[in-house]
Amino acid sequence: MKAYLAFYKHSGTWVDKIIRWGTSSKYSHVEIVVNELSEIHPVWYSSSPRDGGVRRMVRPVDTNRWDLFEVEIDEYTLNNHYYHKRGTGYDFLCIFFTHILPLGIHSSVKEVCSEFCGAVMGKPSPHKYSPQGLYELVKDPLSN
Repeated sequence: MKAYLAFYKHSGTWVDKIIRWGTSSKYSHVEIVVNELSEIHPVWYSSSPRDGGVRRMVRPVDTNRWDLFEVEIDEYTLNNHYYHKRGTGYDFLCIFFTHILPLGIHSSVKEVCSEFCGAVMGKPSPHKYSPQGLYELVKDPLSN
């Protein structure tokens, strides 16, 4: 199914600033966006520290805050991953001990945004992807 990876480029919170600094990126967050449940506004899937972890929500797209890139994802994989992970917390360990300090330490239950998106996209070891890492994959797919 057609979907979008939405990369958060707005200034955001102190957590956004730390993620940008630690990953040398202009993006601090990434979500999968689809028009699955609403004809007016799309449905956003991700793991967010603001929302306590893995969740989905319906909201409009604000292109002043987000850069969007079209991707193909498997609808079954998205729904299956979301229903198995929904409500699990945000993986702060992964942010600090995989993306800022390259130690590869992460939770086996909780996820960060890019890990959620990478898992839905079928990427191996999705916890290793930062928002910048996923951006690199979609901005120039022929080089990966």
